[in-house]
Amino acid sequence: MGFYIDISDIRHLEKKTSPDELWEEYSALGFLRNTHPLVLWKDKPAAFKRIKAVWLPRYVGGEWN
Repeated sequence: MGFYIDISDIRHLEKKTSPDELWEEYSALGFLRNTHPLVLWKDKPAAFKRIKAVWLPRYVGGEWN
């Protein structure tokens, strides 16, 4: 015997769109069902300076050329 779910009883789940709804879903589940969690922080400025990968040798060793 197996465990079966009658999907006709499951109501359609709406996609969350507002930031408050997304945060609520992330807080409850620990993940977002329909999008990547980084969208929650997309409007926050980065706390570090971004550089191009080809510039990495300039920053290695703590000396900033």
